[in-house]
Amino acid sequence: MSGFACCDCIFCNCSRDEQTGLYHAVCSKGYTLANAHDMRVPQKYYAPTPRVFVPVTDPFGQQYFRTHATCAQFQRPMDAPASHHFWDVIRLNGKR
Repeated sequence: MSGFACCDCIFCNCSRDEQTGLYHAVCSKGYTLANAHDMRVPQKYYAPTPRVFVPVTDPFGQQYFRTHATCAQFQRPMDAPASHHFWDVIRLNGKR
């Protein structure tokens, strides 16, 4: 999807390291997310902003050749199917 990043997806979880100030992102669909601007290991798994993370490895461990900044399973929280499970409602509304 044009204009979106992995951090906009419902399946992405970003966390910020307090000491370095850098972000780390994880995809619950199984994609390995990395900084598109730095391909050195382990630096590529950390970034100053979560918007630079892109999928680099697919769920099967193969290199992911992307044509967009997001994968085919990209889904915004507002486009997710309605859930009536209490924890899903809390998570989608951003409350913890």
